[in-house]
Amino acid sequence: MPEPPTVPVGHDRPQTVAIRSQQAGHRRTQAVCEELGKLGVSVPAFPAYSPDLNPIEQAIAKLKAHLRKLAPRSPERLTAALRDGLQQFTPAECAAFLRHSGYGQPKRSPL
Repeated sequence: MPEPPTVPVGHDRPQTVAIRSQQAGHRRTQAVCEELGKLGVSVPAFPAYSPDLNPIEQAIAKLKAHLRKLAPRSPERLTAALRDGLQQFTPAECAAFLRHSGYGQPKRSPL
């Protein structure tokens, strides 16, 4: 039976962590994770990325919709449209983006 591959981390470094990606091309087999675990290496699985759970994606979507509606065709009008679009974000709306994303911001009254 062939000797298992040598992994140069974990056995001599306490609390070693290996990061693995959830992308299809980067997935490792369960056996690799088990072998790393035997060496004392922690291999946490991170959740798949979801733009629905990223508050900046929600804000950018709103800003892009505003720009599409105005359809500015010059740098000056684009700057004005961006300024106008950014001013439409209220503190309450930004807090809602965070709550929707699971960040659990405490409720505060707007300034």
